[in-house]
Amino acid sequence: SGTNISLTLPAGTDVTALSPSITHTGASINPTSGVAQDFTSPVSYTVTAADGTTQVYSVTVTAPALSSTKAITAFTIGTVNGIITGTNISLTLPAGTDVTSLIPNVIYTGISVSPLNNVAQNFTNPVVYTITAADASTQEYTVTVIVPAANQAPTAVATSVQRTGISQYIFDFAGDSSSDPDSNPITYLWDFGDGGSSTEVNPNHTYTTTGVYNASLTVSDGSLTNTSSFTVNARDFVIFTEGSNISDTFGTGSISVTGDLIITGSPTIFTLAATLITGVGANSNATFIIGSTQYNANTSNTSVPGLRNTISYSSGIYTYTLSVINTSGNSGIIRAVVTYP
Repeated sequence: SGTNISLTLPAGTDVTALSPSITHTGASINPTSGVAQDFTSPVSYTVTAADGTTQVYSVTVTAPALSSTKAITAFTIGTVNGIITGTNISLTLPAGTDVTSLIPNVIYTGISVSPLNNVAQNFTNPVVYTITAADASTQEYTVTVIVPAANQAPTAVATSVQRTGISQYIFDFAGDSSSDPDSNPITYLWDFGDGGSSTEVNPNHTYTTTGVYNASLTVSDGSLTNTSSFTVNARDFVIFTEGSNISDTFGTGSISVTGDLIITGSPTIFTLAATLITGVGANSNATFIIGSTQYNANTSNTSVPGLRNTISYSSGIYTYTLSVINTSGNSGIIRAVVTYP
């Protein structure tokens, strides 16, 4: 433009030693064409005509600086897009994913990425990706892959206890020891084996008759289940809290025991047996007291026990006392035993 000449060279060109090729009309030019020049600043070229007149041209060379842009704009593994926060990138992949050989697709601005794009990497630990800009500057990104633990099935734990001292066959069930290893909430489904069921954690259930029932508890975390199967024995039974069989091994004194008598289910008749095990001339005298009613039995014959039946007692809790004494004073072994059907 007039006597000003400008050139824009590719970014990053070294302008300190450029050898221009110059076409001119004149007798000579200085500096000479094809000779290297430092174009850090504008350079003046003088063209001399045949008549000795001159014309000066100012030559300016512009070479933009190399780009320093270096950034990851997207990081994808499969269909999962990474979340880029500053220089940290995180991806959460489906549970159970093998992270030892994942192939990421990296979209970036810069001239290169390391490790190379679309090459399998082991993401067991965070992986550092380095972006290099055109000006050779670099930027590191730390990529973390998160894989939730695979869902594990819950564990069902069931217990059952029959209530005592009542006529009904009522069981208390407990499932509150069941658990889920992932701490997921769980639901409960009880099958009592007689057509009855419950979704409570700790239910109770009444069976109409005695018998053995196949029961189960199934717990679920919403996707996986676990079942505990067990048997329930609904029955009639009697509990002596202190025992129903006592012996005096010397036969010269007395012995007694007092406790609770618990009857569950059907009414029960008890049999008191006074037994002389050894001892010539000795006597076995037994006393069985339920509440305020006393029953007595005795024998002095080692081969024939003395027996006494009680009235029928309905379910409930009673206090009782069972005693045995040798009234003869002769040495021997005597025993009192209470039995029931």
